[in-house]
Amino acid sequence: MAPVGGANSRELSPDSLRKFIQQRGGKHDDCNHQEELLHRAMMQVINEANSGGESGNEGGEESDPVVRQAPVLMWVLPVVGLVLMLKAPVGAGAETFVWRCITTQATVFALTAHVPAWLTGKMAYVDIAWPLGLVAMGLQALEVALAWPSRGGVRGSALVVAVALMAQGGRLIANSLWLLASGGLASERARYTYQVLRWEHRGISEGTSRHTAEMHTEIALRALVNAGCLAWPAVLTCVESVQGAGRVPTVGGAIASLHIVEWFGLLVWCAAFVTECVADLQKSRWAAASDKDSNDVCTIGLWGFSRHPNYFGQWLAWSALAIVALPSAWEVARKSVINGVLSVFMLANVSLCMYIWLTQLTGAEPSEYFSFRKRPKYRDYRKQVPMLIPQSLFSGLRAAPAGSLQAGAGRDERSTQSTTAATKKDK
Repeated sequence: MAPVGGANSRELSPDSLRKFIQQRGGKHDDCNHQEELLHRAMMQVINEANSGGESGNEGGEESDPVVRQAPVLMWVLPVVGLVLMLKAPVGAGAETFVWRCITTQATVFALTAHVPAWLTGKMAYVDIAWPLGLVAMGLQALEVALAWPSRGGVRGSALVVAVALMAQGGRLIANSLWLLASGGLASERARYTYQVLRWEHRGISEGTSRHTAEMHTEIALRALVNAGCLAWPAVLTCVESVQGAGRVPTVGGAIASLHIVEWFGLLVWCAAFVTECVADLQKSRWAAASDKDSNDVCTIGLWGFSRHPNYFGQWLAWSALAIVALPSAWEVARKSVINGVLSVFMLANVSLCMYIWLTQLTGAEPSEYFSFRKRPKYRDYRKQVPMLIPQSLFSGLRAAPAGSLQAGAGRDERSTQSTTAATKKDK
């Protein structure tokens, strides 16, 4: 039997799932409670109907979203990154910087994610720990970039990476703290509910010791990604800074002396950061203006070109930081070709790691799994708009104008209404 939600399977509509909830004693007066029950109902129906397979991708179109296990590559990349950081002599001070980074990330995640998860049984607090880890990494890089307190001069590329890390992490922390204050973290978020579905497919039930172990392992993975993969731009630029290379007396002079490649990376990062902020702002305004029970799909602004323009901006920002660090990797290559090649390889993996993270691990795939089942119009949206990279911006074709999806979803109704109106006008 094909998986629920597959091309040849029966549809799980929101109404049928709510009936399923009612049959199990669910209530409609508590939205958060109902949402959790809805997710649990999905899980039960899927486990009953699925035979463990995955729907195919026929005709070149995206298959209906089903529960998929996290890619093993998400463990491989950061582990390889840590080994290379500690074993490959990319420069003086690298090992010290890396060990400080590992210690800091472990401490941040232990206090703000592992402990709350142990007390509450929820992974939602990772949304505070992960960006806080980025800010901590940025502060560590900033200390080296400014050579505080004894060494004079400023390293421009290290300063750019440090400020970028603090800006990216700070924005996400502000959002997570707002959710925490408003009670948004009281119930598990969809991305982590999806992770529970993954464990259920592996026979790991909620409330068991295996479930607890898996939850803390997943939290540890996020700390490992920070230290072993996302830290590479900071490591390379700060290693050169520790050695005293490229230092100038003032911050302004350091920025002005950036290499052309570093300037390009900085400009790309600024564009990516603005894209991420604008996309989140557009989605928030749309959500505030729309009916919560309408199950409509946001297609305004950037959301008409990408199903996840905020994730696209985030992925592009990390790719830009890898570009900023390329001249530092070249300096490493001038001393050791092998170490230089390995450094470039790991900078490329920063982009690859974030792409997998944002599309398969905690980003697009978990979000679409639930949106596809809760929003009837989402099927058309997936057909018209690419998941992450807004291809229409580069091909000159508009993938899904804001009104086209609505037209596709309600074409028959509006056609009937317009025909009726025209008839009345003629009369």
